[in-house]
Amino acid sequence: MERVRFWAYGLSVVGALCLSFLALLGKVGGGVLDTCPSEGCELIQHSGFSELFGIPIAAYAFVLLLVVLVLWWMRNKKGLWVLAFLFGAELYLSVVEFFYLKGECPLCIAFLGLLGLSLVLGLGYLGWKEVFAFGLFGFLGLHFLYFPLGFVPRGGVPFQGEGVISVYLKPGQEGELRELVELSRKRGFEVLLHYLGSRPSERHKALKQICRALFAEEDGFALRVAERILRENEEKAKKFGLKTPFVVIKTNGEEEVLSLEDALWHLEGFVPLNSPIR
Repeated sequence: MERVRFWAYGLSVVGALCLSFLALLGKVGGGVLDTCPSEGCELIQHSGFSELFGIPIAAYAFVLLLVVLVLWWMRNKKGLWVLAFLFGAELYLSVVEFFYLKGECPLCIAFLGLLGLSLVLGLGYLGWKEVFAFGLFGFLGLHFLYFPLGFVPRGGVPFQGEGVISVYLKPGQEGELRELVELSRKRGFEVLLHYLGSRPSERHKALKQICRALFAEEDGFALRVAERILRENEEKAKKFGLKTPFVVIKTNGEEEVLSLEDALWHLEGFVPLNSPIR
């Protein structure tokens, strides 16, 4: 029985290693190698959580699992410490995937399942307390690597002024805003763009636009900040329930939500506060 469990543990680790290699191919292939055809996988691969310090997160998993496999062959229980750490980190990514990115990747679910199975099979060599400690270290450690202490990824571009126009749009709709932007400037309004994206490809383009507006380069940190801003934009847009592009006009503490056509009509008849007519 002990021999069966030993080999079952090794095979489950090999299975997880293969899945991490597939995820790595999908990331470095840039869409050429479609290792997981689900939209959830595409959403995750294009997010800021797919990399850490410019290296695909799947590469870290692949290397750590190679270490686990070598230690398993040497019958060294320290491999279970690495496995518990990896399980905690993958659990954190799964929480981000389901509750933050709102995506479901079959490859990620299978990977987490194999890591969990490996841990269960190895519990005879490692106590629950050690598993929990290393798993918690992996979960919290990855979180603080993504979001260092003191960093609060909230909000967009700060602004001040009497009148502000917030435009909610999808990538590619910028051309429809020329008249609105010109008219807004004449009326003394500041225009802020809030990008949205319903499909993975749209969200990827929206993230790039937000990164360009806030950061000099598009790295993992910038993508994670952009992801937070994009998520906030999407939550706000749900409350309004209008077809993009739509406009939110704020003047004197009051807020009005309008379609693009109604916003143009509103601005045509708007008289600035400093106008001599008033």
